[in-house]
Amino acid sequence: MLPTREEALELVRDALACNPGPWGKHSLTAAHCAEKIADACGDMDPEKAYILGLLHDIGRKFGVRHLGHVSDGFTYMKSLGYDEAAKICLTHSFHNHTVEEYIGKFDVSEEELELIKRELSKTEYDEYDRLIQLCDSLAGAEGVLDIKERMGDVKKRYGSYPQAKWDANLRLMNYFEGKMGQNIYLVCEKDIFVPEEITIRKHIAVVAAIIRSGDKIFATQRGYGEFKDGWEFPGGKMEAGETPQQALQREIREELDTEIEVGELFDTVEYDYPEFHLTMQCFLCAVKSGSLVLKEHEAARWLTKENLDSVEWLPADEGLIRKLQRAL
Repeated sequence: MLPTREEALELVRDALACNPGPWGKHSLTAAHCAEKIADACGDMDPEKAYILGLLHDIGRKFGVRHLGHVSDGFTYMKSLGYDEAAKICLTHSFHNHTVEEYIGKFDVSEEELELIKRELSKTEYDEYDRLIQLCDSLAGAEGVLDIKERMGDVKKRYGSYPQAKWDANLRLMNYFEGKMGQNIYLVCEKDIFVPEEITIRKHIAVVAAIIRSGDKIFATQRGYGEFKDGWEFPGGKMEAGETPQQALQREIREELDTEIEVGELFDTVEYDYPEFHLTMQCFLCAVKSGSLVLKEHEAARWLTKENLDSVEWLPADEGLIRKLQRAL
């Protein structure tokens, strides 16, 4: 499953709001190259190629990471159900199926590294994986680059460039040029293509607690601000240095004078309000101690699957409610 082109652009726009940088224009260039090459090949889907090229670096949403952006992108796309994009987030960095050829810092936990190795070992590359590997090496933030010059620049910046990866890129270029019967730089419009600026919408990231007790879920009615009187799950913004779980425990302590146990991530909601994009990580939770005292909210209710629709949920929560109704 893949997002549409428009949905993929929104994902990149949202990610740039979290972590601005030249990687956004690099992704646009990779998408452009992938679309043009796929179209010239005749037996590939240009739209699919564009979307995969656009999302290959989406893991950069979560900060300035090297190898970490691979696991971040893979996990993020998986959480949204975009398995083909998740695969590209993984494969675009490893031409020869090995983590050891990665160029950059191994800034990952043991669990993240194990995830990358495990998924990589069971992945079979197809032409789209190979295409995005090539386009990643052709794409610069300013436009389409000479592949040897780009690899040489990477080698200069990092001190090395695995010969096996260098050779793999040249083989890929020769392969796709043979398939198209055309020069790759002409197809990709090297001399004229310039990626456009991506308009960044304000981004707000929050965490929310789906507090359960038996078959009931705790809902609160907002008592302030633009969305006053709307119903939601309690929570709020993360502070610097907090994990999502720590932020949620603090917010519930402040808002409801209650200690909670934070369980698994149930869903990550991505929603566009007129003035901003919201990312909301929603965790299943349980009360450890306290009696859920309303310090900021107007009202609260314990709701069952049957009456989840009895309150007027905020727009961002509506899709989450449908998912909860299916899961309960």
